[in-house]
Amino acid sequence: MNLPTSFNVQIDYLVLKDFYVNYSTAISVKLPKDPNKVHQKAIHTFTPRIEKDKFSLMLPLSLQNNAQFNIGIAGRYLMKNVNLFMGTNNLTMLFGKRTIYTANFFAGANYNIFYTVPSDIDGDKISDPFDDCVYDPGLVALNGCPDTDGDGIPDKDDYCIYDPGPKNTFGCPDTDGDGVIDLNDQCPENAGLAIHYGCPDSDHDGVIDVADQCPDVPGVELNNGCPFEITNCCLDDDGDAVPNSSDKCPTIPGSVYNSGCPIDKNNINTINLNEVKDTMDANHTNEHVALIGDSPLRDTSMITGVEKVNNDMGNSNYIESTNVYFKSDDATIKDEYQSKINNIIENNKDSKVSYVIIGHTDNRGSDNYNLILSKKRAEVVRRSLINRGIDPDQIVIYYYGEWKPAKSNENTAERKFNRRVEVRVYENE
Repeated sequence: MNLPTSFNVQIDYLVLKDFYVNYSTAISVKLPKDPNKVHQKAIHTFTPRIEKDKFSLMLPLSLQNNAQFNIGIAGRYLMKNVNLFMGTNNLTMLFGKRTIYTANFFAGANYNIFYTVPSDIDGDKISDPFDDCVYDPGLVALNGCPDTDGDGIPDKDDYCIYDPGPKNTFGCPDTDGDGVIDLNDQCPENAGLAIHYGCPDSDHDGVIDVADQCPDVPGVELNNGCPFEITNCCLDDDGDAVPNSSDKCPTIPGSVYNSGCPIDKNNINTINLNEVKDTMDANHTNEHVALIGDSPLRDTSMITGVEKVNNDMGNSNYIESTNVYFKSDDATIKDEYQSKINNIIENNKDSKVSYVIIGHTDNRGSDNYNLILSKKRAEVVRRSLINRGIDPDQIVIYYYGEWKPAKSNENTAERKFNRRVEVRVYENE
C-alpha cells in the first residue's frame, strides 16, 4: 500500500473539574479508484470522560460515513501501581444481531513507576545529591551554593562573603592591590608589604611611613625611622644603632633589646623579648595604638573573653549555648550541628533573645589566615540562623582566630575542640 493511508485528528478538552470531552476522527486518504490505498469508512467519535486519580469512565459515541452509529463504554481502575482497563467500542449488539460484526473488545493492565520528587532541604530547586550547599539556598551556576556579595565566588570558598573581591584574595577586597586584604590591611588605601600589615615603607628602613619621622631617609627603629647623628660623643662602632656608651658589645653588632649584644640560640630562652619590647617600646608602638584608638583600623569584633561578651550584651541574661565544630580548614556546618541549631532556635522561639556567635580555629596556619577562617565560620552560622527566620538584628558576631583555644593545640586528639563556633543565647530585658 501507499502511505499515508489516513488522516487523523484528536482533540481533548477539560470542561469542568475531572470532566473531559474528546473528539477524534480518521479519514481515509485515497482516490476512489486507487487500489493501493486502504479503503475504509471515515469514523467520527465524540467521547465524554470522567477522569480521577483512581479511575476513569468513558462513553464513546461513534458515527461512520455509512450512517452506522455505535455506543461504547470503557473504564480504568488503579490498584496500587497497576492500572486495569477494559472496554468496547460498540454496545449496539445488545439491540440487534448484525451489529456484533463491527464490535471490538479490549482489556489489559499496565504497571506505573511514579516519579519521586528528590529532597531539596534548602528549597533552591537543586536536589540535595547535586547541591554542594544542602542547607543554604544558592545558585544553579554555583551548584546550589549562595554568593552573598555577588563576586562569583561561592560563600563556602569566600573569606569575605559580604564584600566582593577577586579570587586571588579568596573573595576579599584589596583596595590598594598590595596583596594584603582590607580586613588585615592597616593602610588599606596605600600599597605596602604584608610584613608591615599592608602599610608602605618608602625608605625601606623597616619602619612604616605612618610611624617613620623621617619617611624619605633610611633610619633605625630605635630612633623612629631617622638616622642617628653620629658624633664624637655618641659613636656606634658596630653600626647596630646602640651607641658605644650603652652597648655592652660595642664591637659586635647586636640587638637593641639585648643592650647591643647578639640574641642567638645560646641566650634566646633567657631573654623575655615581649617584656623588653614593652618596656623599651623602641618603635613607640603603644603611642601609635593610642592614636588609632577606636578608628576603623581597630577590629572591634575582637574581644578578650566571655566576661567581655556578657558586658557587651548589656542588660541581658545568659540562657544557654551550644558549640558547632568544624573539620580542619573548613567552614561547612555538618548535618549533626544543623539539628543543634534548630533545637536552640526552637527552645527560644517565644522569647526576646539575642544570639552571640563566636568563631575560633586551631593553631595550624598563620594568625591572619586563622582570623579570617574564624570570621568565616561565624558568618556561616549567622547565615544559618537567618535562613531559619532569625532577624539579623538579633545576632552579634565575634571571632578570635586561634587566640582562644578550648583545649591544647599540642594534643592532636584535643585540637579538634578548638575548631568551633560558640552560639550563646541571651534574654533581653
